[in-house]
Amino acid sequence: MDLTRYLDLRSAIKTGDLLGVCGRGPVSWAIKLRTRSIFSHVGLLVRLSEVGVERVFLLHSTAKTGVVLVPVSRYLGTVQGQAYLIPLRHAEIATTKPVYQEYLLSYAFQQLGRSYDFQGILRFLVPFFPEAKAEFFCSELAAGAYKAAGLLDRTFLDPGTLIKTGLFQEPVSMT
Repeated sequence: MDLTRYLDLRSAIKTGDLLGVCGRGPVSWAIKLRTRSIFSHVGLLVRLSEVGVERVFLLHSTAKTGVVLVPVSRYLGTVQGQAYLIPLRHAEIATTKPVYQEYLLSYAFQQLGRSYDFQGILRFLVPFFPEAKAEFFCSELAAGAYKAAGLLDRTFLDPGTLIKTGLFQEPVSMT
């Protein structure tokens, strides 16, 4: 995937924004069909600075890896489909929740290494399926971080529903 558009947008990315993916694989198509959304995957964007070097990472959960933190540039190189920057409404949120990013990051980093929530995916098909407490599918992880920051009241959301909660601005193509 060409990273030119990502590099153009990189300086605007803030911790708490989402990366949304419109995947092309069979699992992505099934998710999009079931949720009636163009998005099949989301992850939290995290901007970190250390000794004068700034990096942008994706904190997300996949069936293959569970919850991991990877450089966005590396992740985008593997995407089969289209990727979007979905900016959080930072200015509006900061007026009522000035430390939201601290809570969001604290929660998200505590989940690193956790397993993927296969049971949660089944709950979309069979609603009475039991909830997994320490495992996450992609949007469940992101929604949990927003809930910890006081921005959402629930975590069982598919990618498209999460994006439509009113917390975000319009998606911007990164590809």
